[in-house]
Amino acid sequence: MAATSSMAAKTAAAAVSSFTAPSSSSSDWKYGVFLSFRGEDTRNNFTGHLYKALDQKGIDTFMDDKKLRTGEEISPTLVTAIRRSRCSIIVLSENYASSKCCLEELVEILECRRTKNQRVVPIFYNVDPSHVRYQTGSFGEALSKHEKNLKIKEKVLTWRKALTQVANLSGLHSLNKPEAQLIEEIVVDISKDLKCVPSKDTQFLVGVDSCIRELESLLCLERCSHGRDLGYGWSRNDYPSGDVMELIDHVIAYAQGLPLALEVLEMGKEIVRQTFPDEPGKRSRLCMQEDICYVLENLMGTKKVEVIGLNLSGIKEIRFTTAAFAKMTKLRLLRIDDTQMQCEVHIPHDFKFHFDELRCLVWCHYPLKLLSSDFECKNLVCLSMPNSHLTQLWEGNKVFENLKYMDLSHSQYLTETPDFSRVTNLKMLILDGCTQLCKIHPSLGDLDKLARLSLKNCINLEHFPSIGQLVSLEDLILSGCSKLEKFPDIFQHMPCLWKLCLDGTATTELPSSIGYATELVRLGLKNCRKLRSLPSSIGKLTLLETLSLSGCSDLGKCEVNSGNLDALPRTLDQLCSLWRLELQNCRSLRALPALPSSLEIINASNCESLEDISPQAVFSQFRSCMFGNCLKLTKFQSRMERDLQSMAAPVDHEIQPSTFEEQNPEVPVLFSTVFPGSGIPDWFEHRSEGHEINIQVSQNWYTSNFLGFALSAVVAPEKEPLTSGWKTYCDLGCGAPNSKLKSNGIFSFSIVDDSTELLEHITIGSDHWWLAYVPSFIGFAPEKWSCIKFSFRTDRESCIVKCCGVCPVYTKSNSDDESKSDGDYSYRDDESNSDGDYSYSDDEYKSDTYYSYSDNESNSDGNYSYSDDEYKSDTYYS
Repeated sequence: MAATSSMAAKTAAAAVSSFTAPSSSSSDWKYGVFLSFRGEDTRNNFTGHLYKALDQKGIDTFMDDKKLRTGEEISPTLVTAIRRSRCSIIVLSENYASSKCCLEELVEILECRRTKNQRVVPIFYNVDPSHVRYQTGSFGEALSKHEKNLKIKEKVLTWRKALTQVANLSGLHSLNKPEAQLIEEIVVDISKDLKCVPSKDTQFLVGVDSCIRELESLLCLERCSHGRDLGYGWSRNDYPSGDVMELIDHVIAYAQGLPLALEVLEMGKEIVRQTFPDEPGKRSRLCMQEDICYVLENLMGTKKVEVIGLNLSGIKEIRFTTAAFAKMTKLRLLRIDDTQMQCEVHIPHDFKFHFDELRCLVWCHYPLKLLSSDFECKNLVCLSMPNSHLTQLWEGNKVFENLKYMDLSHSQYLTETPDFSRVTNLKMLILDGCTQLCKIHPSLGDLDKLARLSLKNCINLEHFPSIGQLVSLEDLILSGCSKLEKFPDIFQHMPCLWKLCLDGTATTELPSSIGYATELVRLGLKNCRKLRSLPSSIGKLTLLETLSLSGCSDLGKCEVNSGNLDALPRTLDQLCSLWRLELQNCRSLRALPALPSSLEIINASNCESLEDISPQAVFSQFRSCMFGNCLKLTKFQSRMERDLQSMAAPVDHEIQPSTFEEQNPEVPVLFSTVFPGSGIPDWFEHRSEGHEINIQVSQNWYTSNFLGFALSAVVAPEKEPLTSGWKTYCDLGCGAPNSKLKSNGIFSFSIVDDSTELLEHITIGSDHWWLAYVPSFIGFAPEKWSCIKFSFRTDRESCIVKCCGVCPVYTKSNSDDESKSDGDYSYRDDESNSDGDYSYSDDEYKSDTYYSYSDNESNSDGNYSYSDDEYKSDTYYS
């Protein structure tokens, strides 16, 4: 019954929306959730139960039927469903990777995550996440089988990357958890993310027609506010408001919840037209351009007209007069769309129409400077007048107690907002691009129901009122308000505020009261060029995931004379949810404090004053760490030895690595960093001028203690400075015994790093050092290889490799016996003499962490050793 009610709700919304004014485009979102799963594993158990739970919650969920998966290619229906879903749940079960269709779905889903900000939630259903991440176990076996199919071999690389990427996302695990509990957690999380509001128990409105009128007005305002049609896009960024859900419930109740009854009840525009085919002025809804123009020109409107939706496209000239609307006393919805601006609109300054019943007024490019002085719509819910000529909306204190949505975006003549004192139920206010707006009425700060407030690119706004009473505010956008110097103090906890965008403002500091915004997930301060520092209270924002400070060129400037380097507070390491930190072009920033262990990506390119990074800033979770053009960061290269340890996770000994033949021809790096430097560090055992290194390995080089390879290269512009990022590759050619790396007996594959593409919008004219780490899960088969050739390159001809280096990374075993057997490794560079051999014995090491590096071209001063007092790890580089 719950599923039927959910379907009925969607049908009601779709059917009712057919009466509303035409929309310029359909909705981007059609589904709340797309379920990606392996049918034979979970269709009739976990995924089936999850679908039912989501559906009962009123979340429109796409779950395919078996007919859509008959071939190897993903069907167009599935592609469309993925692209029109707000969220994708991926049920990663044991046989997921054996389905090419599932893998293609995964690639499409991750592309939508990148391009459409689609949320992706992986569910590890009775599988180890490491099997997914490293493609081992059943996932490795499935992909190995796919690689043997020459028709799809090239796709396997993409699938491997996708599996690694999805395994690195935050997800849920089924182990040691009852299935019912797991499903409940998923539904609660998704419902919160989609802001799914359950229907309310209210008094039933008598008369379905009255329900329809209210509903279509609200549907219209939802569409006007978001630029989408709710009826055809049930699952958008935001779910229907409580008011819409309430009215839909009334319609469902009247039709006894039967979708067929709803279809019959709301048959659409054609039925309305047929009521008075020759007298459009007597119809309740007017949506056809020809009919509307006829009614207005001939003064044929009557009190039966409730909805007018007029698109002015193709009309050269039109006149709106008071007389034309005089008899339309029950007009509820008026929408006039002049987006093409090719129609010459004539309106007298004393133009009026009946406002008493009006619920929704949408007029794009409204041509007058003011609304009429007697404009008082006590029932108005939505007022949308983007690109208007209004200089002021209304004068004085007017009562609009039902007004919830107001959009005056790009009204370039608007200079001030009205008094909001008696607009107490306003939920959304959009004033983007009002370039002459310079005064915000202080009553705005008292709107305790306001959820969304956007004043993007209001370039003449200098002051902003207090937001202390905006307890319902979810997102506040002030980006591009280039004259706004001060963000107001916050006087109490902001329980709903999750997004704050101050990019491009003139603010010099954030108030310490920002600590009250504890629910913040995104904080944007990009291009706040006058921002000098952040308050220590920012450490209270423990839910913050992304912090953008790019282009804050004065960040740290005030600390120069005092000797204090803490432009970024030491409490930054308390941001336990932060995974991305953007610092590009912070040219005055001199130091980075200790950073949170959750951080995965940091981009500090063009921080030309940066010279120090806190020793406590251990990059244990980092995937990408870019310091392009940070020319003063001279100490960072040596400390990367330590940081590489924390990222070099041991191999899962219970999972036997597969052979080279079963492996992917292109392997992504686990971590990479770039910063200025013209030489390979001495702790890299194998170094070479140019872009290639050949090494020979002893028979026991690949042991259970082998973690992976540290790779290094010095890249530089060949002639002209580099003005964009690049991809970095290391091609490996692995030769069989005595093959000497000739064409016979070589297996080749590539290691790729695309995070260096983050070095965009900066100009690099000098040498830069690239360091990457590749774990051993790439699947070495030590019994087969005696020599390995490493060849470094980029994907840009203008970016060359001048020298390179390779260093195997090991973890020392716990017992002395093992260390004796595994602690002696010998490597030789093809071009070096016997002095180029490297061997290490257990006698050299006095702690759990050992480094011993020698350069066959250097003297004894070229050796580096570090004691246990300095580094407390179990990793060493041979």
